[in-house]
Amino acid sequence: MAEKKLLLDVCIIRFILIFLLVLYHAFAIFCGAWTPIDGYPEIRSYWWIGKVSYSFMLESFVFISGYVLGYQVLRSPEKIKFKSIATSKVKRLLIPSIVFSIIYYLCFYDLREPVYKICYSIFCGTGHLWFLPMLFWCFIFTSLAEKTGIKKRFVLLIAIIMSLLSSVPLPLRLSSALYYFIFFYSGYLLKSTDFNVEKVISFRNLVLSVLMYIVLFLGYTLYSERGGGRVNLHILNNYMIDKGISSICNNMFRLTAGVSGVAAVYIVVNYFLSKKRTLSKFIIAFSSYCFGVYIFQQFILKYLYYYTELPHIISPGILPWFGFIVALFVSLILTSLLQKTNIGRKLIG
Repeated sequence: MAEKKLLLDVCIIRFILIFLLVLYHAFAIFCGAWTPIDGYPEIRSYWWIGKVSYSFMLESFVFISGYVLGYQVLRSPEKIKFKSIATSKVKRLLIPSIVFSIIYYLCFYDLREPVYKICYSIFCGTGHLWFLPMLFWCFIFTSLAEKTGIKKRFVLLIAIIMSLLSSVPLPLRLSSALYYFIFFYSGYLLKSTDFNVEKVISFRNLVLSVLMYIVLFLGYTLYSERGGGRVNLHILNNYMIDKGISSICNNMFRLTAGVSGVAAVYIVVNYFLSKKRTLSKFIIAFSSYCFGVYIFQQFILKYLYYYTELPHIISPGILPWFGFIVALFVSLILTSLLQKTNIGRKLIG
């Protein structure tokens, strides 16, 4: 029964997140994430759609990855061993990242760059594929934490410090991994320790978690828009120190907003499952396509927005909705077709 329950909550959360991912990228031209299209007006409601879609989406993806690993380790402790983790995640994350980053570079990047820059960019993950090497590091960090035997509460404390210091520039997506590791490790602990979810799943906690998310999301979003995402401090009249303190404060605000979003979606989904213990076959099947949809959707949207006449044929108000539907539908088709091949199953299966 526990295995079925895990399958259901993970399936629903992935289902929600993959819709938010495609929605965010479809509206990215209106919320400052992608280059605006010439002649397009600012549409404030579309700006908010993009911001809401992004607000807890990546943090939740990372949390769910750690959550699934925790469940696997609870059943088979050897899965957390360094060799096992490194080998499996090179195949699952780094190889797909490199393969599709090469394709992405050929499609959208400048091939006149020096070879070493091209290779480095590909190894770091081009475009949206940066997420895969970042996630790889989260698995590695968790395996190392378990191998060293550091007490879990100290690992959590270290993870929080890492998140606050994540503005430090590091190569190969390590900076991003510093920020997201706290979400991964929290998901890992939640499931590997077999935490009784029913203790926190109630209508009261559902309402409180959603309200907290709304307040923190609005506060952080409005603050970021007004202050450019930086706290402008002049404490010690030293540019580097003030900049460092500002970065830590900004990361703290971002972290609290992200945690509230992850907690809200987790509690809402599990509250739903406590009332309805069955799930449509469509959602379960769809969740198995999430990795492929993640890979393909940005290729499709980038092509539609910047390499076709579509933005000048369709009105600005319709374009992101059209892009969302097309990207989602075509991504599902491409994923289904690719999974029918041996190579495809190894890359996105």
